[in-house]
Amino acid sequence: MERYAIHYIMLIPSICIIVFLSFLEKRKYRPNKCGGRPALIIPFPSLDSFENRLAYAVAFGTTLNTTVTTVISQYTLGFEIPRYLKALEVLLRAMISSLLFFPYFACISTRYRAVGAVINICYCLIWFGIDVAECHSNFVSSDNHIPGAVKPHQVDHVRWVFRKSKDKLYQALLTESQTSFVDRMNKSRRLKLFTDFTFFKYPTKIVSLVFFQLNVIYLLVLAVIVLLIYITSKIDFSIDLVYQLFGQKNVVLTDIAGILKAGLSISLALTVFQTLYNIFMFTRNYRYHMLKLFQGDTKFLADWESSANSKLMSSFNCVGYVIVFSVSNFFLSFMVASFILILVFGYLYYDIKTTQIGEFFKNVFIAISFPLLGQIFTMMLSLLSRRYLLQRKVKETDKELPLNVDNRKLYEVLSYFYLYLSMTRGIFSCLGRFILSAAFGFFSLGRLDKSIYSRDLQKFDGAYGTYLAMLQVDNAHNNPSVRLFTHLLWIGVLVTRLRNSGGNDVEIANLIATLNHRSTASYSVRRNASGSDIFMVSDRIDCKSKQARTRWFLAQTLINNPKLRRERRKGDYLSHANFDEIQLHIMDANHHFDYNTLA
Repeated sequence: MERYAIHYIMLIPSICIIVFLSFLEKRKYRPNKCGGRPALIIPFPSLDSFENRLAYAVAFGTTLNTTVTTVISQYTLGFEIPRYLKALEVLLRAMISSLLFFPYFACISTRYRAVGAVINICYCLIWFGIDVAECHSNFVSSDNHIPGAVKPHQVDHVRWVFRKSKDKLYQALLTESQTSFVDRMNKSRRLKLFTDFTFFKYPTKIVSLVFFQLNVIYLLVLAVIVLLIYITSKIDFSIDLVYQLFGQKNVVLTDIAGILKAGLSISLALTVFQTLYNIFMFTRNYRYHMLKLFQGDTKFLADWESSANSKLMSSFNCVGYVIVFSVSNFFLSFMVASFILILVFGYLYYDIKTTQIGEFFKNVFIAISFPLLGQIFTMMLSLLSRRYLLQRKVKETDKELPLNVDNRKLYEVLSYFYLYLSMTRGIFSCLGRFILSAAFGFFSLGRLDKSIYSRDLQKFDGAYGTYLAMLQVDNAHNNPSVRLFTHLLWIGVLVTRLRNSGGNDVEIANLIATLNHRSTASYSVRRNASGSDIFMVSDRIDCKSKQARTRWFLAQTLINNPKLRRERRKGDYLSHANFDEIQLHIMDANHHFDYNTLA
C-alpha cells in the first residue's frame, strides 16, 4: 500500500479520536445547547503550564521523523498539483501531518488521564503495526528514516514589566518661562532635519563635514561617469569591429552591451542616492543623539568604558573616519549593485529569450506565491485573534484590546496547527533574514552613526566608538544647561568687576543687556517673589562671597536639571525627599535672552 493511502486511512481514526475527546469536554460558551458538548480540546498547553513537559517532548520526538518525511515528500497527497499551487501543496502536507499526530498531544493534555492513556496506547500500536508491516513488505531498514530529535517544550513565566513614571517634582520649582525652555529640551526628540530648536545648532565641524562629503561625492560621480563613458565607447567599438569582420551585427553581443550599460547606469544612480541618504541620516541622528544627551539619556551608548583622554583622542578621528568610510562605501556599493543588477538583467534576458512570456510570468507567480500565501495566513490569524481570542475592551475609551487570552481552547488549537504551518514559513523567513541582513549590513558599512554589530559586540566597533566619543565630547561642551550656568557665572564676574571699578547702575544694566544680546540698552531688573535681585544691581554692597554665589547658581541649575547631577564628578545625588527643605529663590528666566547663543 502506498504511503499516501496510509495517511488518508489514518486520518479516519485520528479525526474520530479528536471528535471523541471533544465530546468529553464541556464548553463555557452557550453551555445550554447540546449539553455544552462538544468543546475544543487543547493539543498542548503552551501558555502557562509546566505539567507533562517530558511527555510532550517525547511526543514531539516521536512524530518528528514522520512529520519531516510527510512534509518534504512529493507523494504525500497522492495526486499532482499544478506548479503555481506548490505553496498550497506544502501547506496541505503540513495540515495532514498535524492532523495525523494531533491525538498524541490531545491524549496527554486531556483531563481524563485513563481514557487518554488507553487511546494513546492504541493509536501508537496502530502506527507501530503499520511501520512493522511496511518494513516487512518492502524490506526497508529504519536507517533510511530521518532521525528525529527535538528539545523539550518549556513554557516561560509571563513577566509583567512595570515602568515607573517620570519624576515631575522638579517642574514645580520652575517658572513658566523656564518650564517652557527645559520642557522643550526634555521632550523634543523629533527627527525632522529642518526643525528649529532654540537650544541646538549644528556645530561647525558637522556642517563642514557634510559639505566636504558632498564635494567628494560630486567628484566621485564625475570620475565614475567618465569611466562609464570610456567603457561604453569600448563596447560600441567592439560591436562595430565585429560587424566589419563578419558583415552582420551580433544581436546577442548588442543585447549584452545594453545590459551592461543599463546595469552600470542604474547602479550609479542607486549608489548616489544611498550615499546621500547616509549623509542625511548621519546629520539627523547626530542631532537626535545630542538631544538625548542633553536630556541625560545615555542608554543608547554602548558599554564602552574608556578614560577621558581616550574619548578625546577618539573624537579627533571621527571626522576623518566619516569621510573615508563614505568614499569606501561608495565604491563598494557601486560594485556590488552593478554585479547584482547585471546578473538580474542577464537572467531576465535569458529567461525571456528562451521561454515564453506566459511561462515566465508563471515562474514569477510561483516564486511570490509562498510569501504571499504566508502573508494571507498571517492576516487571517491576526483578524481571528482580534475577533475571537483577545478579551474585549475594559473601557470603551481604550485604544487597544487587553493582551489577555479569552478563548484559551481556540488559542491552544491554533497554536498547535500553526506550529506546523510556521515551520514551512520559517524556511522562507530564514532565507529572507539572511538576504536582508547581508544587504542592510553591507550598505550600512559607511555609516558611523550606527553600529552594524549587536549591542553586546559594539565595543569591538572602533569606528562607532569614535562617533560616540565625539558625541560625549560635544555634549560636555555644548550642553544648554551647562552653557546657561556658565553664562550666568560669567555675567556675575563681569558685573562684580564693573562694580568694583566704580561703575554705576546704568553701565551695569547696559553690560547685562549686551551680554544677553538684547537690542536695547535699557535693562529692567526682574525680581523674584522675595524681591531680591538677580545680580543685585543696587547701591548696597553685595555681602555674599563669590563661592556662595557660585554654589547658589550650581544648586539652582541642578534642581532645574536633575539629570545633570549624574554627570557631576563627585556624583553627590540630592534625594527627592530633601527638595522641600531647600530654601532657594528660583530665578525667573530672562525673556530677552537669546538662547541661540547656547548652541
